[in-house]
Amino acid sequence: MNTIKIKLDHFLQNADSSIQELTFITDSKHPVWDDNAQIIELAKKQVLEAVEKLPNEEVLTYIGVHAKSRFSNKRDTLGFVITNFRILIETDISVLFEKENATIILFSMKSNSKQIADEALTIFKKKSTMKIDETFFNGFKNALENTLEIILTELKNENTLPLEIKKASNISDRIKELNLQNDLKSLTENEKLILKFAEKFQISDIKYAMIDKPFFGSSYGLVITNNGITSRDVMEDAISCTWQEIKTNLAIAGEKDDIFYAAAKKHVIPQHKSNSLSNLIILINEIALGEIDL
Repeated sequence: MNTIKIKLDHFLQNADSSIQELTFITDSKHPVWDDNAQIIELAKKQVLEAVEKLPNEEVLTYIGVHAKSRFSNKRDTLGFVITNFRILIETDISVLFEKENATIILFSMKSNSKQIADEALTIFKKKSTMKIDETFFNGFKNALENTLEIILTELKNENTLPLEIKKASNISDRIKELNLQNDLKSLTENEKLILKFAEKFQISDIKYAMIDKPFFGSSYGLVITNNGITSRDVMEDAISCTWQEIKTNLAIAGEKDDIFYAAAKKHVIPQHKSNSLSNLIILINEIALGEIDL
């Protein structure tokens, strides 16, 4: 790991100022900022520890900016945390709802640094509500491409990465891999609301739910059961389809970001959880195809 840090530090010291202002290397004397160690520590606490640090995982670099919340008056880490196992893309500083965890891209021996940089930037641009001018964005791009090239090259030379990324085969682990754990809750995690939903709409064996309760009216959203899925919108009837029906007509995104179709039937999730829809569709299809065990 020392070789990686030395090469990263050499890159940072000789980089353009637009990169230096956004890039922080562990155990490095920063050419611009005096609080490099504190910034790395904050990124580790707010981003890495929020998704559970892996055994022997180390933060190698953080590329990003801080946003200050007017509600809490604290600094929030936004950007990219790169470790010896993965890159974490943090875009959320939400205070009205539970903060969404960072999106994760795992490394393997087959990883391509430029492809990962492009994917990470696309995710950040799509999910971040912060407006970033072209200069900042180019700084992100150049910093990501260069640091990922250094890190992945050395990790491959050290033969410390897995040959390929294998997705989990059980639903609880797969939910974490898809970063759905904040929005898709198990029965034990949200028992009261789920049991009320089950009783109201006569649904048995609910395993997971993405539901909410308005001030007036019944709960709405989606639940996953042993037999399939059921969803309902506010003031609408519940709609169900079985795993077999979904298998023959897989789930696809709908015309709005809180709507999707499965078995050619229209389903809905709470609007404030719409960022999770694309990964929820992946999970539903994987269950229907028998790739994930409930």
